[in-house]
Amino acid sequence: MSDVSNEPSGGQGNDVGTGPERTPIAVDVAEAVWRPFFVDPILSRPPTPVGPGNVPAGGDLDLGIGWDRFEQLMVFVARGLLGLNRVKFRRYGLPGQAQHGIDLAGRHADGSYTVVQCKEYDEFKAADLREAVSKFAVGDRPFGSRRLIVAVSVVTRDTRVEEELGRLQDQYPDLEIELWGAEQINDVLRERADIVARFWTRETAETFCTGAPLPGVSAPPPDWARVADQVLLTPLGVDGMDEDLARADELRTDQPLAAAPIYADLADRLDADGYTGHANLMRRRQLDALAAAGEEAAWAALTAQLAATALHEGDWFRARSLRMNLDPRAPRPVRVPPPEPGDADSGAAGDPQTRAITAWHLQLIAAAVTAATHQLADSSALITALRQPLPAGVEVPTYQPLLVLLAAELTYADAVITPQDQPTAGGSAPVANPVVPAVSALDDLISAALRQLASAPPSPDTRDVAVRLQLVRATYDPQARAELVAQARQRRLPRHHAALVLAAQARREAIDGFAEEAVEHFRQAVEHGLHDGRTDHAAGWLYAIRAVGISYGPLTDRMDEEHMLAQALPKTGGRRLIRRVRDPQTDARREALDGDAIDAIRAARRWLADCIVTGDWADEDVAAELLGDLYAANLEPDRAACCYQWGNALTKAIKLAKDVGDHVLPRAATGSGPWWQRAASLAIAAEQQDLIDDATAAALLRELFDLVVRGRAGELVEGPGQPLTRRTTATMLIFAGRGSSEDARRVLDLLANDVTRAADHYFPHDEQHVQACLAIAAHHAELAWAAFVRLFDLAEAGAPKALEALRQPAVRAVLEESAPAADGAPLGALTEQQRRTLRDRLHAMAAAGRYEAGLAAAMLGDTDPAVTQRALAARKRLLSRPEPDGHGHAFGTAMVSDSYLVGFLAPDQQRACLDKVLAVASDRREAAVNRQDALTAAANLVRTQPDSVKADVHARSRPFVTGDQDGSALDDETTNPHPLSSFKINFGSPSLQAEGLRLALGSAVSAEEIAWVRETAMVLIGSGNQRLARESAQVLSRMGVDVVQDLDVTFLVGHPDRVVREFAAFVAATAPSRYAKILRVLAADADWTVRLQLAMRLNAFVKSSGGIAGDPEPARLDQSALTIAQDVLTALSRDVRHRIRRAAADQSR
Repeated sequence: MSDVSNEPSGGQGNDVGTGPERTPIAVDVAEAVWRPFFVDPILSRPPTPVGPGNVPAGGDLDLGIGWDRFEQLMVFVARGLLGLNRVKFRRYGLPGQAQHGIDLAGRHADGSYTVVQCKEYDEFKAADLREAVSKFAVGDRPFGSRRLIVAVSVVTRDTRVEEELGRLQDQYPDLEIELWGAEQINDVLRERADIVARFWTRETAETFCTGAPLPGVSAPPPDWARVADQVLLTPLGVDGMDEDLARADELRTDQPLAAAPIYADLADRLDADGYTGHANLMRRRQLDALAAAGEEAAWAALTAQLAATALHEGDWFRARSLRMNLDPRAPRPVRVPPPEPGDADSGAAGDPQTRAITAWHLQLIAAAVTAATHQLADSSALITALRQPLPAGVEVPTYQPLLVLLAAELTYADAVITPQDQPTAGGSAPVANPVVPAVSALDDLISAALRQLASAPPSPDTRDVAVRLQLVRATYDPQARAELVAQARQRRLPRHHAALVLAAQARREAIDGFAEEAVEHFRQAVEHGLHDGRTDHAAGWLYAIRAVGISYGPLTDRMDEEHMLAQALPKTGGRRLIRRVRDPQTDARREALDGDAIDAIRAARRWLADCIVTGDWADEDVAAELLGDLYAANLEPDRAACCYQWGNALTKAIKLAKDVGDHVLPRAATGSGPWWQRAASLAIAAEQQDLIDDATAAALLRELFDLVVRGRAGELVEGPGQPLTRRTTATMLIFAGRGSSEDARRVLDLLANDVTRAADHYFPHDEQHVQACLAIAAHHAELAWAAFVRLFDLAEAGAPKALEALRQPAVRAVLEESAPAADGAPLGALTEQQRRTLRDRLHAMAAAGRYEAGLAAAMLGDTDPAVTQRALAARKRLLSRPEPDGHGHAFGTAMVSDSYLVGFLAPDQQRACLDKVLAVASDRREAAVNRQDALTAAANLVRTQPDSVKADVHARSRPFVTGDQDGSALDDETTNPHPLSSFKINFGSPSLQAEGLRLALGSAVSAEEIAWVRETAMVLIGSGNQRLARESAQVLSRMGVDVVQDLDVTFLVGHPDRVVREFAAFVAATAPSRYAKILRVLAADADWTVRLQLAMRLNAFVKSSGGIAGDPEPARLDQSALTIAQDVLTALSRDVRHRIRRAAADQSR
């Protein structure tokens, strides 16, 4: 949001005023700039009353109140009476000059603008009017306004002025021109006692304002003595209610029909005092009296009415109890007197029509209770019941609008969190705003309910219901919305209704990206809420203003202003806009803590609906996120994903996408909607890109490309730092290889300018840019050279992720001087000259001091001086590492990374370091985490040592593998911390067995040593320790096919650890005939990494068996094994994941 309007203003100027803290600067009207009124020190401050100013009845106010106050008065009139929003001003001239004045402009609810031109005149003439109108009407009109009001503080009742006004209206027929002099402004103010009271006094308003009562009169304070009596003596112990109750109880014995109205009166009085629970007890007695009197129809109607009211107040427990009473199988009180045999009175329970009416009430209330308590947000049963025809002779019940409101508000909330059909190639995209079609489908019910309420006797309850129904209709009916917002702005609604309407409008604007409008409407809602004593809601709207600032910016050092203001407001604990017997927020949190997911979901759903209705935008996100947590924990990931996307819970959405495995989560529309919802949707798509089918992925890539172009041009409405553009760019790069070659080329061209950068700078999408280069090279052989050139461009520019990628196998395969790869592979797409060019660029980067490039060159067998120098420094660090002194302990070492560097030195230079790290590993005075690092470093260093050294190291490694070396310093302090400890240290298992096993493998040379490692690893897999099992499986997979192919891996297929199952796939793929059933089980494994491992290994088996065209040694073909392998590959080629299909499809024939 900007403090300066971008609307045309005719030039640059200064904000001028006449306040004491600045010297006014004369500014020509053509140079004045439009600014929001709240940035002006004069217009934004509260008005100072001018004094009593009492006038006789029918007299006019003196508007000569000073120019500053007159400016403020016109702002109040423009906002309060005209209903203008986003009011801006431009001030020009100096006080006393002929051209001194101020223009105000504001937006109506329908989007049109009105300009109010205020000028300071001693006398206003016809020529002054023509000059003012002509300057406005000729040329570009500010904001395209078609209405101009010229306002002056002097009397304008003059024949010549009125005739000139008529001529101007004829001259400019497309412009609505009004002249407001002192007499017209007085007429306006007679209807606005609140404005008169602020600029003069309440006494003045009471005398002067004859058109409307003075609003905002404080309610009388509670009678605390009476409240104390009600609490200490029970609410029935005052005002003679206990006597009325005794009389009703006495009558109920013999005359229950006479007792019923007394109970009803008691319930009404208790309810008015706020004692809802006691009132419910009286209602229960009233129902018993009606039933005892045999008034079945009246009893059923009242029971249904009370149930509907209970649902309206959020008490579904009571509503459910009342629904059960309507069931014909429920017991009834004994009739007094008992009915005569054959009695056919119309009120009897046995009358067919009465039974039909009762059944109809039961159907409505049962459907309403189901809708209110449905865990999966389904209100369809209630909507269907409301549309059922009425029984013969029955009128629409008075409680039906309550049920329509319940259905409408729940439908509104449910549309936000209900999964939509997902896009597929050639299919339709998700609806950008699912609320509109869902709620507009209820228009017939909403309109009928509003007509019913309009014909009902007026009461506060009916007006509340009507306003809330109008708010629902405003979501899909722009005309109804504009009218409702205009009424609220012009204060034609009670303050609490105006606050509700304005807050709902502000929420809608915040979601749609109109931040300035949202803030202004929230501020107006806060004003109404505070004037009406609803401080709890005002605090919520202050937090909503803060949320708008966080969502759209700008981020300033005043972001906590609204938070501090909200904290300062007194908590009323009452005066809620929506009456709730049970607070859904409290219920939702309590039930969630208690582990009652069903009731927690019910309460959170109602909480979300209430936040939407009241415009509590900050709490709306919290409610949606809580619902998402509850659904995620209870096997409803689709609904959880919708909640997280709507509630701006990006991190949880990404985690959910990771946790659901092969299940595709629903995503919101990509091209429209709130930016945070779109960003979360794209985050899910990026996390699940492997699960999206190829055609849909290609279509999404093209859509993302267009969004990135728009985002880079600044055309997207998003938050500070362009989070949507950044997320869209990253997601586009993740999908870069999934489209056509032309799509991939466009992506590379679009990001060409993201290569060059200043030193130590980076782009947020550098990692995805590198991944895109590798993916494009892998998927589009014709673009492999362009992709690798881009990768090396990024590396030369200093992108850290690109430099790290130089050591990846795919890049090393290109750089190594080996035979070309098969046709179609990225390596095969490059010529030898191109590969030599890339190697030269790598060496140039190494020579320029790029450390990662030097490592990559060293891995290719080249000698890089910088790497050698670092390796020598690492060797020095290892050899000079001090021994523990018993007085202190260091956690975390550089031994592993240093050993990697030392590995580039000659074997004899490594030997001393190997002895050193073995000494550290054997020293029990060291912490376990340090000893584990030492064993890993030893495994790195032993690889290039002669067999004699390896044999010695292998012997020393065995005690670590068997656990004899376990037990290190501070094991108790660094593992399993107490859950209530303020400072928790947990370095994981202190066991050294896994690291010892890796060292044993690296040092094993003889057949006996290799066999020992193999058997020990198999034993550790079955040890029950998941960490040991995983490490053992990795060790076995590194031992080579010839060593492990005879192992029986049948029992490993059901192992809980995926790495162990990957090892089973590694072994089973070497002998398809032996493991045919195992292969089919692994092909359906729930973990995609196991299936990918299987596809890759079967691919290698088919190639090695000669099962590919042109194989030079067909004699090696094992037809049975090959058939089994190809059958499994065929099944994997239809896998839900793209990478598995890609790994298997080329080999399935």
